[in-house]
Amino acid sequence: RLPYQIQLSKRLILITFDEGLLYNLEKEENKLSKSTNCIKNRYCGIDLNPNYIGFSVKNEDKIIHTEQIDLKKLTGKNISSNKLDHETKEIFHYIGRKLKSLNVEYIFLEDLNFKNGNKNKGKSFNRLTINQWNRNTPYNILSKYFKNKIFKVNAAYSSTIGNCLYNFPDPINASLEIGRRGFEVIILKKKNEKGVSSFYPDFDLLK
Repeated sequence: RLPYQIQLSKRLILITFDEGLLYNLEKEENKLSKSTNCIKNRYCGIDLNPNYIGFSVKNEDKIIHTEQIDLKKLTGKNISSNKLDHETKEIFHYIGRKLKSLNVEYIFLEDLNFKNGNKNKGKSFNRLTINQWNRNTPYNILSKYFKNKIFKVNAAYSSTIGNCLYNFPDPINASLEIGRRGFEVIILKKKNEKGVSSFYPDFDLLK
């Protein structure tokens, strides 16, 4: 968002940029982070995956926005961990700004606080989920935009349920279920006819 030029000399690294544009961008960031405008009961669910990030925005049952971000070219063998870390941070700043512009009230984020250690799913899985993926980055960055309005949600079977209910790509389907689960269980504290939490929804398979 800020064009710049880099020049090298024997002693210095010279970075040239428009200071006025930088000031305007910082002003925009501060305005977004302090914004309190939101639409009541508009919420976002986010599915986190080292290769793909899916997020969706709903107003109760109405889908407002869906988006998928591909990280696959940044993961795997012989990748730059610094590049992955930088791009991940930029992505979640982008998501934070996007959700602010959509006047989202709540964010529900997949809870990634699982135990470290071999999950017996192969070296590639361990590399992605343990070594390369900084699981704290999404929450830490989005908390700057949505203080006290961001919640971690147990994402068990969210992909399976999401794919039974929706016709979007898998990460978006999962994000829709994570959002529903967070909104109904955490905010509405909704229960079914038997008085059981609506953590898992009652539904018919998608026809």
